[in-house]
Amino acid sequence: MNLDQLMYVIEVAKTGSISKASENLHMTQSGLSQSISQLEEELGCAIFKRSRLGSIPTEHGKEVIKMAHEIMEKIQQVKSKISVQNEMFRGKLYMMAMPIILIYILRTIKNFKEIYPQISIELKESATKDIIDAVRSGEIEFGIITLTDSMAAEMNDLHFEKLVQGKVKVFVSAKSPLAFDRYITIRDILDQPFLLYNSDYILKMANYISGKYGKLNIILKTSSTDVLKQAIAENFGISIAPSFGYEDFYTQHGGIVTLDLDEINLENTYLGLVRKKGASLSVAAGAYLQHLKTSISDMQKI
Repeated sequence: MNLDQLMYVIEVAKTGSISKASENLHMTQSGLSQSISQLEEELGCAIFKRSRLGSIPTEHGKEVIKMAHEIMEKIQQVKSKISVQNEMFRGKLYMMAMPIILIYILRTIKNFKEIYPQISIELKESATKDIIDAVRSGEIEFGIITLTDSMAAEMNDLHFEKLVQGKVKVFVSAKSPLAFDRYITIRDILDQPFLLYNSDYILKMANYISGKYGKLNIILKTSSTDVLKQAIAENFGISIAPSFGYEDFYTQHGGIVTLDLDEINLENTYLGLVRKKGASLSVAAGAYLQHLKTSISDMQKI
């Protein structure tokens, strides 16, 4: 039994004639008659009584025709529901993220597009301040940034949702003697030249370390991720950043090694979402954020 056969039965019952039904279905009379005969044989009963006056449903046939209508209606409901869902998950989504975590975000977008190919996504790299300004102005629905608890508390008009808590890491050249250690102490890093990515959070973290443990020897502040990676790899200095996203960003360059930072107490740092308080999300934005949260949850289980 297949859906075509049910459609044939409905059409014959409606027209009362194999010949008229075959015309409406754009098929031969013999092909239609054979298909219905095969269904009757499978069911073990006659659906129509054929005569010169036409095709008249039998008592069993009336039940088959009724159920065929019900099945086809259910199929149409499923098709309509899927069609509505496909229409819902269309459109364009604009989002911003810090350059240094783009690799991780791009992975989630790639997987998301495989599920929702109708949604177009435009991702722009920006500094934390620019992302926050874009959310406030309504240019984007949400941004992905790095913040501490104290920084989040200053954004009274915005909602910050924590996704991942980060652990401070130190990034050194594979050529550095430090590369052979598993961790590095705060006293060790004070003796090293520092290379910093120019983001609000990392600069604030560097200022905190300088104020509490001793001044850092900062020789470079840059907004260029390529310059920063190259400078670390060539052993011009070391850098610090939270583990999430940043670790992938740095260590994709084969000449860079990651170390744990020991004996330091820094304010908790989070990767999270920033958006306007009370603002509703579009269907596309809601679907992506759910996908992002699921991806992060799966990653933490590994």
